[in-house]
Amino acid sequence: MKDTLKIIFEKKLWESGYLSYLFASFSLFIMPIHVQYLPPLMIGWGLCWIIENLHRRDIIWKGRRELLLLAMGFMLYYFWILAGLIYSENLLNGRLLIFRRLSLFVFPLILFSPGSNIKKNVIILLRLFTIGIIIYLVICYGNAFYRSIIIQNGNWLFNPRQPDYEWTNYFLGADFTIDQHPSYVAMFVILSMFVAFDSFTNKVLKRIQRILWLLAGIFLLISIYYLSSRAAYLAVLVLLPLYLILKLGKKGLNLLTIGIVVIVLLIFSYVFFNNQRVKYFFNDPEKSTIEQKLSMDFRIPIWKSALSIIQHNLIFGVGIGDSCDELKKEFINSGYTEGYYENLNAHNQYLEVLLGSGIIGFLIFTSLLGFMAFIAIKSRNLLYGLFIIMMLIFFMFESILNRIAGVTFFSLFSFLLLHLKSVTSLSSDQKSTL
Repeated sequence: MKDTLKIIFEKKLWESGYLSYLFASFSLFIMPIHVQYLPPLMIGWGLCWIIENLHRRDIIWKGRRELLLLAMGFMLYYFWILAGLIYSENLLNGRLLIFRRLSLFVFPLILFSPGSNIKKNVIILLRLFTIGIIIYLVICYGNAFYRSIIIQNGNWLFNPRQPDYEWTNYFLGADFTIDQHPSYVAMFVILSMFVAFDSFTNKVLKRIQRILWLLAGIFLLISIYYLSSRAAYLAVLVLLPLYLILKLGKKGLNLLTIGIVVIVLLIFSYVFFNNQRVKYFFNDPEKSTIEQKLSMDFRIPIWKSALSIIQHNLIFGVGIGDSCDELKKEFINSGYTEGYYENLNAHNQYLEVLLGSGIIGFLIFTSLLGFMAFIAIKSRNLLYGLFIIMMLIFFMFESILNRIAGVTFFSLFSFLLLHLKSVTSLSSDQKSTL
């Protein structure tokens, strides 16, 4: 009898999808704290998904057709990248990048049909992710404060500025974040900010919960200033007004909605241009015009070098393993020695794709983005639409898919957000525990 009950219990446990949901919860919570802890959880999540679907093979393909098509597109793109190893000379670097981008295959596989528990609790998963990034930021603020305390002549002083550089500050940019690139943290923060604001608008939650989520959203918005990512500033300047217009102007635009949007834009723009890093850049007396200032951005010579290589390898690219090596050669030819010694990538995902995978890979990649935008518009999924626009902006300034943090974030939320129940946002969902 005990053996029979054990078999029934184990079968029900697998069929319920509870273990997948458990791994998903840990993954979403841990991811913003540090992505290095994520791969073991991804493996566990994937194994649970495989075992669970042994018992529901008949229904796995009965989900939304567009999710299956999108998953197949992601896998096609991953296999095209993998094919780039065939004509890559630097196989070591190629295999490393293939491993880093493995989530482009894994998350589409386990999330196009993730199981009922995950589908029913997407909001909780998103809020766990938000709580994770808040905890990480609190640790960053504490670390920056600790580093700013100095003892001089027996007196305790607070001085966050570093003496060697005029614009550096323990509370800004890479000096602020712990073991993570600020641009990637900024992506986490922006998505979490909209999750928090949408939770505030959820009238199902208790009043105290809504107030706490509003405070969390404001905290995250303020933190974008300290991350000092120009891509993040641009994303917020585009996304925040769009979000406010769609949320406040559901019954049509009015003067109050327009006034709120304008005030928010003015405040954010003022704060942005008073950031020490941005202020230092734009107040350089040696560069009198915006064009001259922008021409000094380190990305310009990188993009010129990448375009020069792409022109000669347009169809197939140089191969996944050789992108960085070819860039270094071009840096030497163009006299950009800093890029050579710092081993820089293209700092633009669109150029990175063209560089490594050619026009064929670029067409597959942009088709995926276009199809994602189509699904967001068709399903009127506001949060998914904001996520896509944010990624399009960050792709212009960083090779997001070259790091585990970026590729994991992109592939995971490209599918998880599709399971939101609400047609416009998560705020109208009827059940929530966070």
